[in-house]
Amino acid sequence: MRSASDDAGTWRDIAVCTQVHPDLFFPVKGDGTSRREDLRAAQAVCAGCPVWRQCLSEALAVGERWGVWGGVNMEAIRTAQRRQRVKALLR
Repeated sequence: MRSASDDAGTWRDIAVCTQVHPDLFFPVKGDGTSRREDLRAAQAVCAGCPVWRQCLSEALAVGERWGVWGGVNMEAIRTAQRRQRVKALLR
């Protein structure tokens, strides 16, 4: 069995999310569940994944804007980045 430390191209092969419908990682409003519940469900899958760090690292490197990657909501990342830019302007 391969480990999470194998070359960068193989982390996707052992990612737990490949066993779950991809829509789980892109929660939308109005699908019958709350967005917060959907986010928690996606994050729970990521929490049990041996390659969540590689997933998040790649998502940040390529500038993913949407979805949950490595247990992190990319919208939350963008919001935090905007706040930091505003704070920097106010200094």
